[in-house]
Amino acid sequence: MANTQPLLLNKNKNISPFNIVLLRKHMRSVADIAYRVSLICGFSKKTSVKIYKASLHHDVGKFYWYDGLFTKPNKLLNQLDKEYIYRHPEYSVKYLQYAMPRWAYNEYLKSDISIIDLIMLHHEKPDGSGYYRIKNIPKEAVVISFADIFSACIEFRQYKPSMSCSMALNLGLADFKDVFTKEEVKLIKTDLQF
Repeated sequence: MANTQPLLLNKNKNISPFNIVLLRKHMRSVADIAYRVSLICGFSKKTSVKIYKASLHHDVGKFYWYDGLFTKPNKLLNQLDKEYIYRHPEYSVKYLQYAMPRWAYNEYLKSDISIIDLIMLHHEKPDGSGYYRIKNIPKEAVVISFADIFSACIEFRQYKPSMSCSMALNLGLADFKDVFTKEEVKLIKTDLQF
């Protein structure tokens, strides 16, 4: 990962309005779910707002993708496609760095576990099986990762049907069973059954 400057895969076309709407809807959904779960987990209002902000921006790096990448089935992904998918947390940070005023970006860097850290860690798993193979991630990042999985499962995707809330909860919680307490899991399942 020597080159940290995001490259536009398709410089002649922007992302379709349809995919922009889906991406924005997904980021809002993840932010809302992560905020609710953070409160269930007993995080302070300040930390819950930090989780919300990180979740709201976790996928802005996908604006660097070409439109077809949003709908391409996994079996058709080439190595370059996979690199862009796996690097989107890094691209999200770069996007914010270039798009936000310096003072606002600096606010996202404050604290032991910053908003930028949470964006970078949103695809990590406690066992180290995430995009960057980082173990022992903070619980704040677990909340976002869970919310991202759950939201993606229940949302419409052009390449897959949406899942029931029950199936999505089970899938989303599977990687984090040792992080959330039994009481938190019970409350999460109760809160997110639509």
